[in-house]
Amino acid sequence: MVMAKLVSPIPRLTPRQETVLTFVFDTFKARQFYPTLLDIKNHLGSKSNNTGALVAPLFKKGYLQRLHGRGNYEITERGIDFLRGAGTTIPTDLLEHNTQLDLKTV
Repeated sequence: MVMAKLVSPIPRLTPRQETVLTFVFDTFKARQFYPTLLDIKNHLGSKSNNTGALVAPLFKKGYLQRLHGRGNYEITERGIDFLRGAGTTIPTDLLEHNTQLDLKTV
């Protein structure tokens, strides 16, 4: 008898979460470091001081991963796969030099 391997479904993103994830990657690609919560808030035109609530689901769903130190994070392989599936071009030199895309925010 063949047993099927249980695979957890990939959590879906809301359009707002997709916008945040794309902005995070585009910022990293352009500046070689990740945006701060203030950068994300300004990009979204949000007046709320609770920008963390927009980013928290990306951590919970596994698209972003926290690193040691305050405010440090990286895009996970799941995040990169999502961006590729959404048609984002991921430069291979970016992945070659930063395999985990783990540069610190400023």
